Amino acid sequence: MRLAALTHPTCEPTAAWEPGATPESLTVVTRLALLVHLDPSAPLFGSLKHPGRPMDERELHTLWRRTLARAKVRPRPPETLRHSCISILLSRNAPLLAMAAQTGHSAKVMLQDYARWLPQAHLAAPPAHPRGVEATGK
Repeated sequence: MRLAALTHPTCEPTAAWEPGATPESLTVVTRLALLVHLDPSAPLFGSLKHPGRPMDERELHTLWRRTLARAKVRPRPPETLRHSCISILLSRNAPLLAMAAQTGHSAKVMLQDYARWLPQAHLAAPPAHPRGVEATGK
């Protein structure tokens, strides 16, 4: 079983990664808890046709297409949400290894698939020596 934290900054109006729970993310979690009591043993995506059972793939895709049509969003697979979440968190300086652990990817896969979403500041030219002289290391 894989656990994904909902208290990381996915909804905050800042690009900064702040470890732990921020007020904005705690508000989202609190509001979600008001919707329905979550049973840890229940399926994450329960079937609307067969309550208590997991939603089958056909039902999920039917609801997904309907949701995209109502939102007037171009068709895309549901997996796009997972990739979008990972990309957003990495672009907000989420720790790469923490994201790898949460998503079940290896660090190698994270770098291969998501490196373009990492902040690029570390790729810029190194800062000039404080006195304007190149440091030689000698």
